[in-house]
Amino acid sequence: MGNPVSSPIADFVMESLLDNVTRTLDFQIPILRKYVDDLLLALPREHVEQVREKFNQYHPKIQFTVEIESDYRLPYLDLILIRQPDQSIKTEWYRKAIASGRFLNFRSAHNTRLKINTALNFIKRVKIFSTNISPDAALKLIHENLKLNDYPTALINRLVQKANETDTTSQNTQDTPTQHYRSILNIDGLTANIVRSLKTDYPQVRIGTTQQHTIRSLLPVVKDPIQPIDRSNVVYNIPCAGASDRNETCSKVYVGQTSYKLRTRMSKHKCDVTKLNRIIASGSTASDPAIRELRQSAVVEHCFNQGHVFDFDKATVLDSSNKHRRHLEVLEMCYIQSTPNTVNIQNDTDGRAISYGGVFHTLSRTAHKHSSAPVSGYEEETQTTITNCESSG
Repeated sequence: MGNPVSSPIADFVMESLLDNVTRTLDFQIPILRKYVDDLLLALPREHVEQVREKFNQYHPKIQFTVEIESDYRLPYLDLILIRQPDQSIKTEWYRKAIASGRFLNFRSAHNTRLKINTALNFIKRVKIFSTNISPDAALKLIHENLKLNDYPTALINRLVQKANETDTTSQNTQDTPTQHYRSILNIDGLTANIVRSLKTDYPQVRIGTTQQHTIRSLLPVVKDPIQPIDRSNVVYNIPCAGASDRNETCSKVYVGQTSYKLRTRMSKHKCDVTKLNRIIASGSTASDPAIRELRQSAVVEHCFNQGHVFDFDKATVLDSSNKHRRHLEVLEMCYIQSTPNTVNIQNDTDGRAISYGGVFHTLSRTAHKHSSAPVSGYEEETQTTITNCESSG
């Protein structure tokens, strides 16, 4: 469950099952339709049990039950199939007897567009699936279910009218431009205004909304937490320990980012510093090509110039992003710009877009508020500032 290949594997198994079973029957099944593991068959009544046994012989862990039509009616997925006297099939929208009839309530805190789309989709499903009842009966069914979820009558009427207009428009539409879909966080009073503005300038872009508080955020974490040193796709900082032999302290830090585990990146930094010390101990000078190559790292450059040592065991995670690598680069630039005592070289932020200038200026002015904050929090204010900086890109 949850694996991306689950659906293709399930479909492959069912196709194999159907091929094997139908090959062993001594008659041809008149009608056979499949939706994942739900099968719809038309069979002579005397062959029903024979077919069920054949299906259940395929594998002991794949066992089927049979539901036979009653009074010419048979539920299948979200439909009731009604067999007519002329053997044609008509349908009605169907829900199980145990269903509460509740879905996204109109009084919930979700985005209004999401609630309207939920109701609109429900109206379309009832209209499309209900070929055996009159339009008035379908309309009564729509009103009953939507009122159960606190949708106002006036809104229901408008949505029914909109659904009718959409059906007419879709029949007359030939070529439609390609739609692009993006999502933004739902913030009451702000998101709706942004969506309206974007819709005017970018009609081909469809905006969806996401919720900050989800069921996952309310449930306790059942997995063991990943230790910071074993996290990947992170922005980190390393404090400088100064020079203990000269009783020198240093407040400088190095800010970096890595898509590998932080443990692996620390090992690389340690290796570079160890290699530098070994080359210097052999009598080489700054003009040595090996030293010049190592000094391209800001960590090595600081160690070479000041004779200091970084405390790699106290490296901390500032932020993370599991999205595009570019997100990490932007986050790194934000933290470098907002940290006044970094050893990072100037070109670490040369790649930033000019549109980030105002944001970086704000970060620089407020950086002193966070420079002494503990790593476990960076706290909420820092996280919010940096996240907004990333989103603006």
